[in-house]
Amino acid sequence: MAVNDAWPKPPTAGTAPGWRTDPNRANDSWYWDGQTWTGRRRWTATGFVELPMGPAPDEPKAAKPTATTKRHGLDIRSVVIAVVVVALAAVAVALITRYATTSSTSPQTSTPGAVSPLVWAAPVAVDPAARHTVSGQLEYVSCPSASFCMVVGGDGKATSFDGHSWTRAVSIDRTASIHAVSCPSSGFCLAVGGNANGGFVVTYRGGVWGRRTDLVGPQPVAVTCTSDRFCVVVGNGLLRTYDGTRWSSSTTSPSRIALRTVACESATFCLATSPRNAATEYDGHLWSLPTYLHVNRTGKRGDDNAIVSMSCPAAGFCMATDAEGNAYRYRDHSWSSGSIDTALASNANQSALGMAFDVQPTSVSCTSTSFCVAVDALGNAMTYDGNAWSSPVKVDPAADLRTGATLDSVACASPTFCVAVDSSGNALIATGR
Repeated sequence: MAVNDAWPKPPTAGTAPGWRTDPNRANDSWYWDGQTWTGRRRWTATGFVELPMGPAPDEPKAAKPTATTKRHGLDIRSVVIAVVVVALAAVAVALITRYATTSSTSPQTSTPGAVSPLVWAAPVAVDPAARHTVSGQLEYVSCPSASFCMVVGGDGKATSFDGHSWTRAVSIDRTASIHAVSCPSSGFCLAVGGNANGGFVVTYRGGVWGRRTDLVGPQPVAVTCTSDRFCVVVGNGLLRTYDGTRWSSSTTSPSRIALRTVACESATFCLATSPRNAATEYDGHLWSLPTYLHVNRTGKRGDDNAIVSMSCPAAGFCMATDAEGNAYRYRDHSWSSGSIDTALASNANQSALGMAFDVQPTSVSCTSTSFCVAVDALGNAMTYDGNAWSSPVKVDPAADLRTGATLDSVACASPTFCVAVDSSGNALIATGR
């Protein structure tokens, strides 16, 4: 990117961080972190795309030749330019010759949808008793490694994977539904659930599920753990933390908003969102006041495209998905969004989803800032490579809106190992591209 005199001098150290529009390219912007320029992105039809840093806005122009840059009356810079021009001319001739003799198609560029998707194995029946009902479906999966995954269901049961096979489902609680589970390691998991009498949590240690602990207040609907000494659960006005031995006293969310999703990278960085897409961030001490991410199609904040899943693999970075096929990326205190799932965004499919059942239609899991996988209720999976998303690929033939069978959750331990579960009692495993 060329640098011109229209760009202002770099802000002084300590200036509030933020994105600043590039005067040379209206769609480009640079991120100032308070000390220097650290990020660059470009707005496209599908959302923001990360760009290489290139010359920074405050980078000075090349110095004029001086006596030290000349030898024997020759300007070294001029010689270098001449060499580059000759090299570019040679490359141009080679390209013209190649495409004139072998192909008339222009070379492909890296655009959204061009990312290589994962290769998924055929579904395996983990719980044959499940019949895509709220009480029997496999609802949530968590995988800290390729040799351990835990799956919980709406019927209060759980089953685990050891890298080779699945164990027989065991009952965590016969009187309640399990909503979610988080396993930071193979030796510890925390599941949350509830029934008409209230909500509860239950821990898994050393291969055994313990007795449930009832929570005062609303039912928890989501949980995240970074270790066996730090977990967060959220619900309708509920926000509580676990330190390995006890739970925090009853804590309401900022502004008493209902919370639907939560994800933590560590004990000093978490994000939580509400059904109205208000986001709040945790810094290890306090939760921030909520910030609304967007408005829905009617122009009012609401549940039409509420975030239903979120993953935070690194400090300052999260990826979230909503019920209408959109992805939301949080990076450097800034949110960007765009549609990634054209199948789910279809009005016809949305109508069918609303009429057939009431489930979370998408899930997302990230292992780093350059790898995420998302699934939808239609049985599709999409892969993110740090710049763009692949097109939706049908991976679960059992998912069928006419019967109410859905692909409900996905968890990735690495870019070469992911597990997804559906409401028909099946698990699907991806082991690479």
